[in-house]
Amino acid sequence: MCFAGFLRRRSRREPGAQTRDADENERWHTISRWSDRNYRDASRALVPAQRRPVEDSSTPVTSAAANASSDDTDGADGADCTDHAGLPATPVSQLQGGGTTATHRRASEHAGRDDLTGVANRPALLAALDDTFEDIHRRAAYAGLLVVNIRGFKQINAIVGHSAADQLLTNIAMRLASRVRHRDVVARLGADEFAVLLRDFNRPEGADAMSRAILRALREPFDVAGLPLTLDVAAGLAVAPRDADTSAELLRRAMVALQAARHARSPAVENYRPAHDPAGAERLTLHAELDAALRTGQLVLHYQSTVDLATGRTVGVEALLRWQHPRRGLLRPAEFLPAAEQSELIGLVTSYVLDAALASAVHWRQKGIALPVSVNISARDLHDPSFPDRVDTLLHLHGVPADRLTLEITETTLNSRLYPADAVAKKLRDLGVRLSCDDFGTGTTPLPRLRDLPLAELKIDNTLIAGIVGDDDKRAIVAAVVELGRVFDLTVVAEGIERQDEREVLIRLGCTTGQGYYFSPPVPGALIGDVLRPDGERATSSDTRSG
Repeated sequence: MCFAGFLRRRSRREPGAQTRDADENERWHTISRWSDRNYRDASRALVPAQRRPVEDSSTPVTSAAANASSDDTDGADGADCTDHAGLPATPVSQLQGGGTTATHRRASEHAGRDDLTGVANRPALLAALDDTFEDIHRRAAYAGLLVVNIRGFKQINAIVGHSAADQLLTNIAMRLASRVRHRDVVARLGADEFAVLLRDFNRPEGADAMSRAILRALREPFDVAGLPLTLDVAAGLAVAPRDADTSAELLRRAMVALQAARHARSPAVENYRPAHDPAGAERLTLHAELDAALRTGQLVLHYQSTVDLATGRTVGVEALLRWQHPRRGLLRPAEFLPAAEQSELIGLVTSYVLDAALASAVHWRQKGIALPVSVNISARDLHDPSFPDRVDTLLHLHGVPADRLTLEITETTLNSRLYPADAVAKKLRDLGVRLSCDDFGTGTTPLPRLRDLPLAELKIDNTLIAGIVGDDDKRAIVAAVVELGRVFDLTVVAEGIERQDEREVLIRLGCTTGQGYYFSPPVPGALIGDVLRPDGERATSSDTRSG
């Protein structure tokens, strides 16, 4: 059920006159008239709920240690006498004034707890972090700090009211507590942010795995005013001593990772990376090195084929940026582009890639290989009013027709609804350049938005292709995207195909075009002829191993 439907049902079930004042009645009446489009603009925190069990606030809080794998709980030393706030165990009801515990004990314990949820507060978390670092240095253990943010919580609060929003926060705290071990610490950092200190791992992968499990749990529906809602959650993780040597630095870097997740609207736990950190010395070094790489030709392009799924014939290539770093070897975009996107370098990087890709297209054409080429662009490019002119200049410089170039933009970027993004996209379309929505299916694009955008192509995200053979839901989603493409006259490309049975399923669903390692990995431009097969057969791994 979408949240617009929730609002309508919520409004109908409340009698109003007997239980609310006139102002609140008017507020609910107004909210219930919101259109889907206006709601999506106002509150992106809530996404359609899955048909899964609803949170039951009466469910007892249990340790997740029994449910976690041995990899997730390595280094366990059994239950201790603390609760999930890292404080002496005391029922929440007693902290709120019930029970027979001595007043001075309640007061001393309550000082380290969040008043609303009963979990640890920020000072208690900082104290637990200090203790954890002593243990890390003494026992050579690892600990992770996971920070989560409920996107758009202010809108949730305005819509459902303070009482229901407070109960939601309490249920979030309870669910977090039910997914951790006794030695871990759950804390509330602010109105819409929680932290989980995951302690005592033999290796950093244990904290990574447990963080992913916690995030999955938070995306299960919550009961809000008697109806199930799925929250939009961002999560960042930093692991000590891998990412930080002090408790203050670990908290700061976990927050940096969280900000990166919020900026990218990532559906996964975002690990701390120096490239994300605006204050990190590593980022400053990376920025200087990337600037030098642009001037010395260290940035190179590899190309991955896009094929006709029925015949295997190559119908285009996507240019994928790599950095041949003099010390660190071949780097993928995720290792350096976040730093570029936070500076003026991203425009130079995009121009560099466009220039090199168009030059390759001309070179292949001279050898009798006429292939359209796709290039990824960033959100900052789409918000630069001069970007269409730069594209036009490069097309004329190389003599490449505009319709032989496709610019790929992520679904998140296309949903930004910011001027001049739409104006830039329309100017590119007017040049004759094709626009593609990359990673489609991971965002929340409204259908009117899809209709209004000057798109020529949808690329189905690889997370929807992985496991499609045995997943009815993924097949249904892909079939719906294929139908959208037919209705809006868009080419639909499936990304991340790795197996023949995935290819066969996609063909049966009506998808005609695909891309993935099953056909070819990304290869240097000089080897592109090796992955083109006139008989429509895919290239073998031995043919492209050098890429």
